[in-house]
Amino acid sequence: MLWLKKIKQLDIFELGVSSALYYTAIYGVLPLMVVLFTDAPWKISNYFIGAHTTLPTGQTLGYVLVGLVSLIAGYTWYQSDTRIKKIAEFLNKEWHPQNVFVVWCVVWGLGIAAKIVRVGGGGYFHLDKNPLFTGSSIYSLIGLIDWFGAIAVAIAFIHYFHIRRTSGVYAQWQRIAWGALIFEIVFWFASGSRFSTILPIMVYLIVAHYAYAPSNKRIIIAGLVILFVVMPGVSLYKDPGVLARSYRGESKEIKIADIQRFAIDSSIGRIDQSRIVNALFVKTDEYLHGKSLVNFFVSLGPPRMIWPEKPVISGNGNELGRALGILAPGDFNTNIGPSVIGEWYLNFGPPGILIGMFLNLSRNVSSCCC
Repeated sequence: MLWLKKIKQLDIFELGVSSALYYTAIYGVLPLMVVLFTDAPWKISNYFIGAHTTLPTGQTLGYVLVGLVSLIAGYTWYQSDTRIKKIAEFLNKEWHPQNVFVVWCVVWGLGIAAKIVRVGGGGYFHLDKNPLFTGSSIYSLIGLIDWFGAIAVAIAFIHYFHIRRTSGVYAQWQRIAWGALIFEIVFWFASGSRFSTILPIMVYLIVAHYAYAPSNKRIIIAGLVILFVVMPGVSLYKDPGVLARSYRGESKEIKIADIQRFAIDSSIGRIDQSRIVNALFVKTDEYLHGKSLVNFFVSLGPPRMIWPEKPVISGNGNELGRALGILAPGDFNTNIGPSVIGEWYLNFGPPGILIGMFLNLSRNVSSCCC
């Protein structure tokens, strides 16, 4: 079939396609599961998804649809922007293999140095963080330098795949690349950070897709591992008693169905944004009129090492979640965000969704230069 052939030819990491898939996942997967699996055992869960999961209202679906259409329109508009193409051409430089090892050592070394400072300062273990360190200007700087670990993974795999494609001796760089990837995953898993654990996996997938060979099978397998191994694994690591406390039934034994519910809750339940925007659209009475956007631009200012009085602009996601009824009244630990569509709605209402989502992807196109 022609449509099936076109689907197979889609570049899943191309900005427009990946954005559409991302927004479809966070707004559409859970409602679809509610419709298709009405008698599934995980539906009676009381952890993240909850026993009272309902379909979004027509208003919510309409707003989300408007946002997605506006997102696509913004992408289409900026795709033809000649300024973007000129920037991309400027950044399209030749790969110099003879310099790779030195560059990789410098980048990897910076990443390791950041990790040493994080661990030594008390900003690593999720149960024993030093508030003096995590509230300091050094901690925010370390957060930026942490990205060098993922960049080093990218450099190693790019060079490994380059040598492998050109029939060179690649065994040494194969060990370096896979060793760096495994180290990053294990280090961040032990810290209790889901995003940082998933990041090196995504870096590997993108590099393998473009520098070696596209593979939908590789992407699907990695996606399933992230959703049903990494995310539940980090949740269980951070709270080992969660299965016994929230999932086992009257028999006081943890069954396969309990594990299924936990896996769904800690993966699909965490990425879902449909319940959040549904509650926002129903319960928002006053708009912020751009306050969170001002906070965003403040966050782009100099780090606190240079600007010690820089305002703290992080919102209270826990308070928002309890106010919207997404979190239980007694849950003072879990944090949620309003999502991109919800953020624009909170600031400017429905017009904010239309204009903001158009600008959102166009901004991403400009920043990615692709």
